[in-house]
Amino acid sequence: MILILSDVDEPTTDLVINWLLKKDKKFLRISSEDSIDILNIYFENNNLEVDFKVKNRKISTKEITSYWYRRSYFNLKNFKRVTNTKEHSEIKFNNAISNYVNLENLECLRILELSLNRKAKLNIRTDNNISKIANIEIASKCGIKTPKTIITNNKSELKKFFFENNKNIITKPIGDPNFLLELNLHANTTKINEKDLENNFTLSLFQECIQKKFELRIFYLNQTFYSSAVMSQESEKTMLDLKNYNIENPNRILPYKIPIELENKLTNVMKMIGLKSGSIDLAVNTNGEYIFFEVNPVGQFEQVAIPCSYNLFRIISEIL
Repeated sequence: MILILSDVDEPTTDLVINWLLKKDKKFLRISSEDSIDILNIYFENNNLEVDFKVKNRKISTKEITSYWYRRSYFNLKNFKRVTNTKEHSEIKFNNAISNYVNLENLECLRILELSLNRKAKLNIRTDNNISKIANIEIASKCGIKTPKTIITNNKSELKKFFFENNKNIITKPIGDPNFLLELNLHANTTKINEKDLENNFTLSLFQECIQKKFELRIFYLNQTFYSSAVMSQESEKTMLDLKNYNIENPNRILPYKIPIELENKLTNVMKMIGLKSGSIDLAVNTNGEYIFFEVNPVGQFEQVAIPCSYNLFRIISEIL
């Protein structure tokens, strides 16, 4: 049986599941809305196995032949961290015991994840912990050009960086602010003007603004690259950031074959990061150079698969 952990409303998962149904493969899809009740943890044939209950089904990790972490997280049943800070000694003792039990249960959940990760064919949840900045360093060490970058909260350093890059820099999040989507908010790339240099700011990421011919969205899967060229510079709305989708006049997206030399370098990048799959963002600048931006381990790839006729959903269903 295939176990899939994904958000309830996640279209990529839906498209892969369509193929699983066609192939009559058994699977169970769960999300953070389904509580997990861990029943037993034991060793069998030198393997760590876990029995757990979810969606009113008792399941053993022995039954699971493949695990796909797509998105979401495991929701441990009856877990509630106690934060009462009242001084009464009996209350403090009871809270301490409750927190201890919770931590023990969390450790059991971690064991479940460890057991499932051995069966993972694509991603695991901790892939989300990768650092965009660390990945830029890795790409640079692998011989791929990257934007000049600085993280600072110092006005003098920012001014210096601003003028060193011909007054042409941008700012964007240091990490991955996906939680903002729950509030219907977006943290897009923004151009920095000279007047912005006088503002106070927290630690922020700044980069040179790349003069792009077009952008590349690449889905990497088991050392194979499925690449698309996005004509982002044809629309003022998407010149700076593709996330500013132009619904009325969508960007043209074309199949693209990256050079074998770049494939080899990107393969080394993904191996060093430790990813079996992920969405890679690059650009081709006006000098024809390839510029690495970032890797998203669980990024959407419909915009690569569908316009370029890469049947990634079927391919993933076969891997699972």
